[in-house]
Amino acid sequence: MTLIVTYISKYGIVHASDSNLTSSSGDPAGEGRKTFPIPALNAGLTLAGAYSVAGTKMDAWMEGFIEAHTAVSLDIFADKLKDALENQMSPSEKE
Repeated sequence: MTLIVTYISKYGIVHASDSNLTSSSGDPAGEGRKTFPIPALNAGLTLAGAYSVAGTKMDAWMEGFIEAHTAVSLDIFADKLKDALENQMSPSEKE
């Protein structure tokens, strides 16, 4: 299970998550980053679910994706992220 909290206040929006990873069998699988800033878009992203894309750990993959897609709008970023996950994740990662 992933815990994700989004807090909206007059000062802005705060994203927070736990760092515990769980294997597909439900066993503890270590820790990893689940919340990522997107500074160029003044946004943030918090994820749950699969923690790898094409065999690369999600924290490393997501940082690279964010760096490569900063010159777009938030809606284009979201579409490109959806497409990249659909095209690059293996069937087992998508489960």
